[in-house]
Amino acid sequence: MQPNNQPESMAPKKTFYRIEVALTECPFEVTRTLIVPADIRLDYLHEVLQTAMGWRDSHLHEFQSKTKRYGVKSGEDDEISDERRVRLSGIVKPKDPYCGYIYDYGDEWVHQLHVVDFDCGGVPRKTLDCLHRRQRRVSTGGCRRNNRLRRLLRRDQ
Repeated sequence: MQPNNQPESMAPKKTFYRIEVALTECPFEVTRTLIVPADIRLDYLHEVLQTAMGWRDSHLHEFQSKTKRYGVKSGEDDEISDERRVRLSGIVKPKDPYCGYIYDYGDEWVHQLHVVDFDCGGVPRKTLDCLHRRQRRVSTGGCRRNNRLRRLLRRDQ
């Protein structure tokens, strides 16, 4: 029995999205495939992306849909909506399966998130399931300005 006294077969089915994350504007491909709950809040998705990409969460970030920006709400930027109040399923839809994620405004690590499967089935072992994760924790100064990451990845193969 479920905690709400419903049999398991009657419990609402949890939906998971399979997301392809690509670091854009790089001379080489950096991608991750993630499985996350459809109803994940954007502030939690930020934590997932930090882990998957090997970032240290030491810079500002924002998510972008076609019409809005989401991030940590501050008094300085009225155009940013509070990411704690928005879920991934609220900004990506089957007709528009993309959104953006920018990390570190100085180096401007731009990521494209593409939901490739809006119901990928089974529940992962944990909320986050990195299917492909080959990374190093480095800060390279941005793809356009430094190829250090490419050399590290080549050496790692």
